[in-house]
Amino acid sequence: MPIVLCVLLLTEAVVVDAIKNGQGECTEVNFDGSSRVLLRCSDPSYARALLVQWRWTGLPQKNRRELILVQIGNGNITKQPDRADMRLSTKACIENGNCSMTLTPRASDAGTYHCMVWTNHRITEEKTRLVYRANFTTIYIAAGVCGGLLLIAIGIIWIVFKRKAGCQARSSESQIHQENSLNLNSTYMNLNLAEQEVYCNLKR
Repeated sequence: MPIVLCVLLLTEAVVVDAIKNGQGECTEVNFDGSSRVLLRCSDPSYARALLVQWRWTGLPQKNRRELILVQIGNGNITKQPDRADMRLSTKACIENGNCSMTLTPRASDAGTYHCMVWTNHRITEEKTRLVYRANFTTIYIAAGVCGGLLLIAIGIIWIVFKRKAGCQARSSESQIHQENSLNLNSTYMNLNLAEQEVYCNLKR
């Protein structure tokens, strides 16, 4: 078995060269980073495959890299330790040939995903290209909520300002009234008895 796997892995260069030459179809899937994505790789002929690999190839313009994300061989599965979001059923892959994988991709996960299947008869590859598309509906909703909160804040500030201005105006009026009362009382106290009587009659 190890010798067979070594032979299969030595054919990798041929397969990768075929990828670079543009052979084979590539399904394109858009994602926004908020939901799970299904990467299809299923065929009855994949059952009892010698080796299954899911690989990721980064975008050419963003420091292109290649990683083996998942590998199934000898009934065992090996995954990238930092990708706990990836889901693939080893039993379904071995018994039924359904090696499809689901994951919750981030914007940085955009690129091409390769499902490589080695059987006794052939090497098969299925490719899916993940393209990140921002969810503008969510952005518009967030902008609307922020705009509404801003208007509410402005309204509250305006109400507080108006109340403060009204309180200051009433305070000024009360102070003026008190000063006038003090002036009148002072004037009243400076009058003699006859003048105070006349003053009181004038106020009535």
